Amino acid sequence: MSVFIKIQDHLEKLSNAKKKVAYYILENWEEVALLSASELSREVGVSESVIVRFSQDIGFKGYPDLQSDLKKVIKSRFAHKQQEVPLTEEGMQNTGELGHLYQQAVNNIQQIFKLNSDETLQLSARSIHLARKIVIMARRNSLGPAKILQVHLNEVYGNVILIGGENDEVFDYLRNMTKEDLLITISVPSYSKRMVHAVQFAKEQGIKQICISNANNPFREIVHFNLITSIISDIFTNSNVATVLLIEILLGKIFEMNKVKVLKLLEDIEKVNQRFGISEAEQ
Repeated sequence: MSVFIKIQDHLEKLSNAKKKVAYYILENWEEVALLSASELSREVGVSESVIVRFSQDIGFKGYPDLQSDLKKVIKSRFAHKQQEVPLTEEGMQNTGELGHLYQQAVNNIQQIFKLNSDETLQLSARSIHLARKIVIMARRNSLGPAKILQVHLNEVYGNVILIGGENDEVFDYLRNMTKEDLLITISVPSYSKRMVHAVQFAKEQGIKQICISNANNPFREIVHFNLITSIISDIFTNSNVATVLLIEILLGKIFEMNKVKVLKLLEDIEKVNQRFGISEAEQ
């Protein structure tokens, strides 16, 4: 079990000081792999003993053991130095003045691979696969990625509802959900108080939950699986590039879980579309 999974598994039980350590590691894990316990304590603003106890609380013998795990992740993920995709001079010429937006998109994509473990993605995909009913809750800028997720999940399962986070009916949907159902919250700043309250209510109802948001989101301590995206952009809106890729990764894992069934369902959908003139067969 990786350090990222261990942190997410223990987040709810950690003290506020140890949560500060957890979030710092999730956002700066490459740097932490090279910091001593005293250096990390200064960066986070806690005592060195908190760093040691945090490491032990999440399942390591001590901070060196945690650091060793981070170094293994770095070695496995970046052995071929594929994490950086810098713009070439030719690429800059092709993209003109918007070249920096391209680089930001690349950086956002890199972040989702740094901050999300394969275990968390696999467990999230399995929760989606096993859910009796799925409600996706999103608002504003997050509605685009949420709609993509809803459309493709319905192609396979046909049990997904998308509802706006500010919709007055959110709590009506949640009241009728059970432990066999799943709530997926997709939200990036600015956050909605109504959505935070809805996620808290869903927890009280025992509903399994997945959140797709940035690292320092208000849902992270409430949901079962916290999938972290990166939304940095220089323009007037948050970037959805990394969020959409994160959703595609989830869909890919779902496909691998039940490849034969999914292919059969998609074939049936195509036959129905052709029968009613929704789409035409290739000549």
